[in-house]
Amino acid sequence: MLSRPQLKEQADTPDLGSTAHPRLEVVLSAVPWERFAHQSCWPDWSRIWRVVLCRKLLEEWAFSLMTCMLSVVDFTGLADDDPSVAMTIPCMAATIERRLLVNYRVDPDAGATLLPEGLRPQVVDGSAVAGVCLIRLGHFRPAWMPATVGHRSENAAHRVAVEWDGPEGLRTGVYIPRRHSASVLARVAGGRVFPGVHERATVESVESASNLSVKFDAADLHLRVDVEVVARGMFRSTLFSDLTTASEFFRKDAVGWSPTRSGRLEALRLDTNAWRVEPGHVLRVESSFFDALPAGTAQFDHVLVMRQVPVVWSSPIENPPGMFSSTATAA
Repeated sequence: MLSRPQLKEQADTPDLGSTAHPRLEVVLSAVPWERFAHQSCWPDWSRIWRVVLCRKLLEEWAFSLMTCMLSVVDFTGLADDDPSVAMTIPCMAATIERRLLVNYRVDPDAGATLLPEGLRPQVVDGSAVAGVCLIRLGHFRPAWMPATVGHRSENAAHRVAVEWDGPEGLRTGVYIPRRHSASVLARVAGGRVFPGVHERATVESVESASNLSVKFDAADLHLRVDVEVVARGMFRSTLFSDLTTASEFFRKDAVGWSPTRSGRLEALRLDTNAWRVEPGHVLRVESSFFDALPAGTAQFDHVLVMRQVPVVWSSPIENPPGMFSSTATAA
C-alpha cells in the first residue's frame, strides 16, 4: 500500500498520456492545430523554388534574346555563306571560373595533320605544342551588360599552337579544331551568333582549393584529368624551362582560329588585364584525342591552372591564313 505522502505525490503528477488532466487540456487547447493541418505556418517551399526558377529562366531568356538581336544587327548569318565576310561580334565579357590547360608535346609532322592550309605548328624544343582547354565560364555576356544577366557554361577546346604569315610578318595564335560545350545555348549560338561551332558534351568536375578533377565526355572524345595545384617552384615541363616562360607562351597567343559550319576559318581574340596561371601536378590524365594520334607522336607534358580571371572576347582584324604565304605571293 502507498503511504499518504506517496498518494498525494501521485495525485499531483499529471498523466501526460491522457488528456483528462485539466492542465494538459489547457495546453493542448491552446495549440493551433488547424494551422499545422494547412501548413500555413511553414515556408511555402514550392513558391520559393518557383521564384528561383523563374529568375534563372528570365536570365537565360534575356541572354537568348540578346544573342538573337546581335545576330540580326550584325548579319552574322550571312557571313558563313561568303568567305570574304568575317563574323564580327561586339566585345563579350566573362569570368574564367576555372581553366585547365592540359598540354602535350607533339611530333611536328603529326601536329601538321591537324591543321588546315595556311597554318603551321609552332615548334618549341623540336616539338609542336597542343592540348585541351577545359574551361568553366561565368557571367558570359556583352561587355556593356551587368554580370547578373550573364550565362554560365562548361566547355572544352582542343587546340594547337600555330603560326602563319601576316601582312607585317609572322603571326602566332592557336587553332581549335574541335569545340564542345555542355550548354545548349553555346551549341545553338556558336558559329551563328559568335564564332566557334560547339558540339555536345557532358562535363563533370570536383574542385577544391588544391585539387581539381574534371571528366569530359563527347560522342567520340573522352578526357579524364586529376590535378593537384602546386607551388610555382614545382612546375615541371620538358617544353619550357620555368613557369614564367610557359605562361608567356600561352598569353601571347590571343587569337584563335576555328572552322565554321561551312569549313572556312574565323578568328576570335581573347584578352585579359589579369592574366595569371598556377602550375599543376597531374595525378591522372587520359585523352582519347591524343591517344588516337600515331603511337609515340604525342606525350603529355604539363598542366596550367587559371581561376577567377576576367576576360574579354572580340573580333580581330585578321586576314585569312595563307593569304600572305610565300606560295600565295609567288602565285
